[in-house]
Amino acid sequence: MNGTLKKYLLSWMALVVFVALQAAMTEVPLDGVSRTVALLLAWLMVALVAGLLMTWHRAPALAALFALSGIFWTVVLFSIGAGNDIGWSTLPTHQERMP
Repeated sequence: MNGTLKKYLLSWMALVVFVALQAAMTEVPLDGVSRTVALLLAWLMVALVAGLLMTWHRAPALAALFALSGIFWTVVLFSIGAGNDIGWSTLPTHQERMP
């Protein structure tokens, strides 16, 4: 088997496993840990796609710039999402205030 094909197949299988883990997490009550695990799996998927599947390091300069800016904005959006979960998780919800 060609080395490139093997890399793509292993990357694809890892992505399928990560998606299956995220789907399985919806059925398991992990309380506050599930958000952290879901974000960790999302980071792993982004790193896998950006590091192994995208060939931005061999692309023209403009294409590499767009790819790296997309990775940057993904980091920004994940950070905002994680901060939102961390900040709002300590406040009482509507259901907690009801008698």
